[in-house]
Amino acid sequence: MAAPKVITKFFNKKIAEAVQKEFSSNVYYFALSKHSEWTEEPEPDLAYNTTEAINNFHRELILGKRIRSVDVSPLVKRYFWTSNTVYAQYDDTDPDLYEKQFYVVNGSEQVYKCLFNNNGAPSTIQPDEVGTAPFEKSDGYWWKYMYTISTSNNTKFSTGTYIPVDPNTAVVSAASNGSIDIILISNTGSNYRGYISGSIAQVLSNTLFRVESTEDLSSENFFYNTSSFFIENGTGAGQLSIISNYTVNSSGYYVLTSTPMNDPDVLDLTSNFRIAPQIKIQGDGTGATAVCTVNTISNSFFVETVEVLSRGQNYTFANVSVVANPLYGSNAQLRAIIPPKGGHGADPATELGCSELGVSLFFNNSEFSTISTDVPFRQVSVISIPYKFTAPPASRTFNALSAVSNTNDTISFSTANTYFKVGDVVTYATANGNVAISGLSNNETYYVVQSNTTTVQLSLTYEGNAINLTAGTNESGHSLFTTNRYYSNTFNALTYLNIGSTSGTFIRNEYVVGGTSSARAKIAFANSSIIKISYPVGTFANGEVVTGESSLATATISSINNPDIQPFTSSVLYLNNIEAITRSDSEFEQTYMILTV
Repeated sequence: MAAPKVITKFFNKKIAEAVQKEFSSNVYYFALSKHSEWTEEPEPDLAYNTTEAINNFHRELILGKRIRSVDVSPLVKRYFWTSNTVYAQYDDTDPDLYEKQFYVVNGSEQVYKCLFNNNGAPSTIQPDEVGTAPFEKSDGYWWKYMYTISTSNNTKFSTGTYIPVDPNTAVVSAASNGSIDIILISNTGSNYRGYISGSIAQVLSNTLFRVESTEDLSSENFFYNTSSFFIENGTGAGQLSIISNYTVNSSGYYVLTSTPMNDPDVLDLTSNFRIAPQIKIQGDGTGATAVCTVNTISNSFFVETVEVLSRGQNYTFANVSVVANPLYGSNAQLRAIIPPKGGHGADPATELGCSELGVSLFFNNSEFSTISTDVPFRQVSVISIPYKFTAPPASRTFNALSAVSNTNDTISFSTANTYFKVGDVVTYATANGNVAISGLSNNETYYVVQSNTTTVQLSLTYEGNAINLTAGTNESGHSLFTTNRYYSNTFNALTYLNIGSTSGTFIRNEYVVGGTSSARAKIAFANSSIIKISYPVGTFANGEVVTGESSLATATISSINNPDIQPFTSSVLYLNNIEAITRSDSEFEQTYMILTV
């Protein structure tokens, strides 16, 4: 049998990033289509990846809105924190980790990864700290704060099943590659009698100390050799060394440590110590240290807890052992949990198992009267950039002195918005010998961020700030070259027949026919003053009478508003059939797509 193949979560995340970058770098639209009813209305027909299905989508295309980088986010599964739930803990050896609830979202939309679940105990205290270091709650759970979902992203991308990945820059920056946070106890061992707490009686040097005599302190020479000597509290708290020699004589009980205990403070008579079996960490990283506690109840003497004092760094593996006098303790087995590459919090999308990408945007009413609100839709789609309905001239020429406003940072053209739409990509060029106006460079590409009947403003980025312009010399050899690609924020795909002399009532989704032109199209919306049609076959003419094939209503065309885009000039990347949604001029609709990567 062939060995199973593995696609890593890092690869899933890289695919998601690549798709997100594609949406940010190139132009795609979320498009709404299909105003006619389903076969079993309201139940949607099945969506098929066929030429017929794609053509039908184009024929009833209604409108679209450009997808921006803020409209795309990697997603991970949503796991609400619930009291008395046993959560899985992160484990670098668990092949089923991403099928388990090893992270949670609390009531404040803060996301936490579980590093230790107190040996499978229920979680009873909600994680709520937002620092960069792992923390323990009173129920014994250790958590790592990952990020907080912003209000805008929560509204835009969160569902009952998924949440967006919203990295916290402080957490990402503080992550430490290969640092050990948790050491698990696989076997507690037994008979670890070399365990005692006490206080310093005399400081003879920074490595030699006489300790206070107690009933439980061993009177046997070398008894505590190789054990840890840890300062629990008082002066020098937190310092750790190894006992290289333990001796007892008539003068007292003496501990000689393998390293000086003077960082940051030299010990004194307030220093309280713990002698315990040594926790030895050996691996390809550096700096990790830990101490243990031993359960002495009923003379059980087993390793009960392991506390990481210094997390170290750059471990990809670490062998952890308990070192003690072999006559007094054996068989404890420990395992260090190795964090993901970069450390916990460095790459939340990969760490939490991202394999979905959310694309979400809002259609806000009529989007400043640029799209229709009176046509229902039954299909949502992502399409590539279409072509403009009417191809503009290749370029428009202007005078570098008289057409450029230093005050308003505009360039003047007659009927500017006929040629340049907001969002358009244009190229600025100068004739040979001319000097580029200040703010622009010859043969560079810019975005139109404002356009009206007389002026345009340019930006370095889509929807960016207008470039500060300074008029040049009195020369006319300056041009803006445009394209027949459509770049604006929204598009209308319907043709509007403005009508008068109406008789009868036109019906949505019936065909209307031109009496003179014989053009024919399906009605998306109609009232006594306008008929909105999709994909006319033939060309309707001003002044002709149109008739509804089913209603027999008639009207005379007074003028025609063409759509913004040419039909069938974009590619469909995604298509979803849904129940009918009726748009409103006083509401907005959210469209949401989840891609599995």
